[in-house]
Amino acid sequence: MTQVSHGMPVVIGGGSWGSAIASALARAGTAPHLLVRRQQTADALASGMCPQLGDIKDMPHLAAGTDDSILDRATIVFVVLPVGVTADCLGRLAAQLGEDVPVVLCAKGLATLNGAGDNGDGGDGAGGLLMPELAERLLPAHANIVFSGPTFADEVASGRPAAITAASQNQAAADSVQALFEGSPLRVYASKDPVGVAIGGAMKNVIAIAAGCASGLGLGDNARAAIITRGLAEMRRFTTALGGQSETVYGLSGAGDLALSCSGPHSRNMAYGLALGQGSPLRVYASKDPVGVAIGGAMKNVIAIAAGCASGLGLGDNARAAIITRGLAEMRRFTTALGGQSETVYGLSGAGDLALSCSGPHSRNMAYGLSLGQGRAPDSVLAEGRYTVAALAARARSVGVELPITDAVDKVVNHHHNLQEVVNGLLARRAGHE
Repeated sequence: MTQVSHGMPVVIGGGSWGSAIASALARAGTAPHLLVRRQQTADALASGMCPQLGDIKDMPHLAAGTDDSILDRATIVFVVLPVGVTADCLGRLAAQLGEDVPVVLCAKGLATLNGAGDNGDGGDGAGGLLMPELAERLLPAHANIVFSGPTFADEVASGRPAAITAASQNQAAADSVQALFEGSPLRVYASKDPVGVAIGGAMKNVIAIAAGCASGLGLGDNARAAIITRGLAEMRRFTTALGGQSETVYGLSGAGDLALSCSGPHSRNMAYGLALGQGSPLRVYASKDPVGVAIGGAMKNVIAIAAGCASGLGLGDNARAAIITRGLAEMRRFTTALGGQSETVYGLSGAGDLALSCSGPHSRNMAYGLSLGQGRAPDSVLAEGRYTVAALAARARSVGVELPITDAVDKVVNHHHNLQEVVNGLLARRAGHE
């Protein structure tokens, strides 16, 4: 069983995401060291600046350097490099690291053994390799952990709340990565499904391009929500075909990261698709689960209020994506408790309607929460979720289902609790397993 010491986490890569991960580790009280290529980058990080995140002014001052002998002291290594060079890095680490040092894989995509990312094949003619598959070939003696979820680097670097998944077949390794970040605004949920987490991180980028194309073509928010939902179905099929768990698709690394990546031009892949789209008719799907469809329609309004509150408080897109994902988990628990089908939650009436309702002030419930978060008097007539949340919370309690986000909205809307204190209470909850 691999255990991770808090002694010396080494982060390879001083770009935006590597700097953000190191910042979160520093805020958790650890002492990370960034291994970078250029001394100029190391000097900037030591002064609390990341060259790729020039407008972030409140980053911690981070120890950084160009001497790879620091790997001799590493107790865990985060590989935060582009997909195309990850294979080369892992190959070199095989000769440099002791076998008891776990490796955390932070790239999202498929790689090849010849170094080209996201195209070609993995060396066996069967297509590219997922990050855990690549690590198993190049670092078979090391525990590997896939680190993926809905996280824009600038928000993590500036200390705004976010949630992410650490997945490994070695449960102790995943749990220990989770422990490294305890006390930081980056909440880490452990998972035993590295394949599912890796597929989510890779496929959400492709679906975000499609969503961007739809927006660029002027097809509207409804079309974007349909793409997100049907893309989620594709993600599920691919995950189960490769031996992953379908439940993972509906967690942070799947639905959560997909919702964030399709939220707007803050996402690079969404922006790319938007540019492509700038240079249909209604489709109806049948269902035999009226209970699940009804719960999705009711709960998405409440979760949209929570997402609006987070945006109004300035907590950022990462926090909103985390609320959407954990809200989806609440929706699933409540649906199955009342006899509905969990699969319905991840369809158009659940994940699809939730993604749309949390996309911006075009949604009345999102606008209501936004007003609450900004300290303005909201127009309660417009928000269905205000009148739904008390009944939902009471019904969930009656069947013994825990709904933390729903309960939080109920406290703010109906019991006049202080919003910031309620948010702090949610963040204080221990992050468990997905």
